[in-house]
Amino acid sequence: MNPGAWLAGAVPVKGWMMTSMRPADKAVVHQVHPAKIGADLTASVISNALLWNGRPKAAMAARVLLPAAGSLAVLSLADLDALATTWPGRYMLAPQHRQRG
Repeated sequence: MNPGAWLAGAVPVKGWMMTSMRPADKAVVHQVHPAKIGADLTASVISNALLWNGRPKAAMAARVLLPAAGSLAVLSLADLDALATTWPGRYMLAPQHRQRG
């Protein structure tokens, strides 16, 4: 094997290799995707406006459903392997963010 050849399915990241991520890692990294952050912020603004106007059921639905839809879209459509190689992705995958148990 050629020593300079890349592993199949691996992504070069400043001196180290990253293979395809586990689902648990994808669940962590998707939290810093711009579309997910946008969905969370939009849900917050809409639900606060609905609460202000005295519509608590609609506010609760917006607060729960919009972030869930954003997560579903990002987890199914986004390139999370590439996001994991960015500074926010590496930060989220750092050991201090991992669940102990």
